[in-house]
Amino acid sequence: MTETPDTLSVLMIDDDEEDIYTMRRAFQEADRSITFKSMADNTPIFAEEFDPRTYDADVVILDLNMPIFSGYETLRRIRNGPNPSLVPIVVLSTSAATSDARRCYAGGANAVFTKASSFEYTKQIAQAISGFWRTPGIRVIKETATVSPS
Repeated sequence: MTETPDTLSVLMIDDDEEDIYTMRRAFQEADRSITFKSMADNTPIFAEEFDPRTYDADVVILDLNMPIFSGYETLRRIRNGPNPSLVPIVVLSTSAATSDARRCYAGGANAVFTKASSFEYTKQIAQAISGFWRTPGIRVIKETATVSPS
């Protein structure tokens, strides 16, 4: 039998500090073993030297509506940039349009949720993410950045 990972590291990329605070609180209530990190500015992802593996996240939660580079662009950069990553990406969007969800999945998202209208729904999203990615038998691949010898 495969064991459930002891901890799960979640990185939330969202420009809205209130959304970050709410999701952090939801994960704390849903699963205390989650390590929650956030990034309010996605522009470092577009730097030439960016390597998504240096963030040491098991799952990324990505806001679709970011001010400078959209969530679509960010998703594309993480999946297809100079250092592509297979880290699971869960997209949060205020849009409930099927076309937006399809575009996210086509870009490499692993799940798409409509942003919560209440704390209880946010907690359900946190529980769904934690429950799925900590299910025995689910393989979370920990990618690590390779450092070239100098």
